[in-house]
Amino acid sequence: MIRTIEALSGNFEMTVCGYLPYKDLNFFDVGNFIEQKKIISFHLKFPALIRKPISAFLNLFYYKKSDNILNPLLNIEKTAEALSKLKPNVIICHGLGFLQLCSYMKTDEIKLILNAHEYYPAEFEHEESWKEMGERYKLILKKYARQIDLIFSVNGTIGERYEKEFKIPFVEVINAPDYVEDIIPSEVVSPIKIVHHGSALANRKIEVMIDAILSSTLSCELHLVLVPTEKEYYEFLRIKYRLEKRIIFSEPVNVKDISKNINRYDLGIYLLPPLNFNNLNALPNKFFEFIQARLAILISPNPEMKKLVEQYNLGCVTADFSPASLTGSLNSLTLERIREYKNNSQKFAKELSSIKTKQVMLAAVNQLCAA
Repeated sequence: MIRTIEALSGNFEMTVCGYLPYKDLNFFDVGNFIEQKKIISFHLKFPALIRKPISAFLNLFYYKKSDNILNPLLNIEKTAEALSKLKPNVIICHGLGFLQLCSYMKTDEIKLILNAHEYYPAEFEHEESWKEMGERYKLILKKYARQIDLIFSVNGTIGERYEKEFKIPFVEVINAPDYVEDIIPSEVVSPIKIVHHGSALANRKIEVMIDAILSSTLSCELHLVLVPTEKEYYEFLRIKYRLEKRIIFSEPVNVKDISKNINRYDLGIYLLPPLNFNNLNALPNKFFEFIQARLAILISPNPEMKKLVEQYNLGCVTADFSPASLTGSLNSLTLERIREYKNNSQKFAKELSSIKTKQVMLAAVNQLCAA
């Protein structure tokens, strides 16, 4: 959402609509239109990975069949009436939380863009409890598909699925961070310094990466820069590997500082199990943060990441998702190959940054307005 705001706010008069303001932009607080606010507000400031399942649970078992799937107590009519006074030309809806509201405001003159960070009906499809919720997401998307003029899709595979199932056109808007211009690849010496950064989540099976590295013959050390999203899992990792000198836990930094912070390392590593459609086809922030940090990259064979690694020769892709495959890839690395990969990250860092993404969004919105 922030990258969308930054891409468009300099060219359009923009109002941010939600629960929290952003910088000094015009802000419309939908919290003023929540009925029985106290019932649902306890979880609104939780991280998304915690907030979304709670909202889904409330919707299934408490609010039942509301189309307003993540904001079921929002008074749609009153909110839309107030927002309509702003006379918008384009509405960008981030996720499905406000899709009913945005569709309620839609006219032939007002264009509606859905910013899809993933394929929402499959968000937690690896969990049995998600089945009913996933079907509801599909029904809601089918209901409002004709209202949506365009989808900003996090990658082509996910965009193509929306287009195939709901007949909604899309443009690919990758989740790339800003270009970092004042750094160069760090010197590569033995032992190789490997880094993995992000949330400590049990379903990401970080211990598989750790065990693969410990089984490797490569002279290396793994630095884990983890946010303790799941505290029990985070502590499990720290305790299990506390005696391993090659495994080093480091403190996380502000999101905007990640690339500069991890520039000191040599190789960014990410093994993402294909638990569901979104995981299989993920193209996450951290992938592009590796590039801005001018690192070599070692990833599992998730198609969208694999495509870019091979296209730009940024690193290695494991043969499959197994620990043995990861260990084999590590064993095949040399100092010379890692230097080559890091130099390619340097070469293509600008092309694989938010510069191109912002241009794509601006062109798409201008084209909709012209239409």
